[in-house]
Amino acid sequence: MSGVSGVSGMGWILGKRFFLPVTCAVVAAAVATGCLLYQPLEPSMLWHPFEATAYCDYGFTASGVYVRDGIVAGDPRVLPLGSVIDVKIGDEVRFDQQVMDTGGKVKGYIVDIWMPTCEEAIQFGNPEVKVRVKKLGQLRN
Repeated sequence: MSGVSGVSGMGWILGKRFFLPVTCAVVAAAVATGCLLYQPLEPSMLWHPFEATAYCDYGFTASGVYVRDGIVAGDPRVLPLGSVIDVKIGDEVRFDQQVMDTGGKVKGYIVDIWMPTCEEAIQFGNPEVKVRVKKLGQLRN
């Protein structure tokens, strides 16, 4: 890669250490194309900022269970299927929500919360929330 300045040896991308040459061009290309390196959040007591949406579909989730209260959809790169999370919406905390679904628009740090009616889903809107991972899921979709 002549003409591209970079570092060799140890490099850092999005908080992870890599022992391969990392060039500015590689990082710039990933950011420009929207290709971000999402990684599952580890269980901890830390609250992570997420965007929330709500859905009101009935039927089976990506994991094969029927939708119900306590089911949420997440990006499996960040919240693998089967993960158990707490979601803080303002002062309210919804404990032990199960990530059992995915969605076409659920990319990155977004959690999509199931609601029993579409009116509730519309009223819920699109708030910023905090998510705490209690257990990392192992299911495949």
